[in-house]
Amino acid sequence: MFLLAAAELSYASVSNTLTRSLSEAFGPGVVVETKKAPGDQAGEKVFVLVVSSRFNGKTPRQRQAAVWRVIRQSLGKDREGRVALAMVRGTDDVW
Repeated sequence: MFLLAAAELSYASVSNTLTRSLSEAFGPGVVVETKKAPGDQAGEKVFVLVVSSRFNGKTPRQRQAAVWRVIRQSLGKDREGRVALAMVRGTDDVW
């Protein structure tokens, strides 16, 4: 896991950390996209989309739990609030 240091709180740092951590956690073929949360004037909130075949057949709760576990590990519990939304899909949901 890539733990984000306290001084690295920019959108770019958070986005890069999440992309690396989620890609590492869910392996080849995972799609991770991030974007700044609309309406966030300070530019501090991040939206995350994760698509992987590993989520096929899992419940929404199981998918969210897996992704949020990685988010907490990579950002730390005190900075997980930087993620405003995590959308998690299996490849069966998008094809």
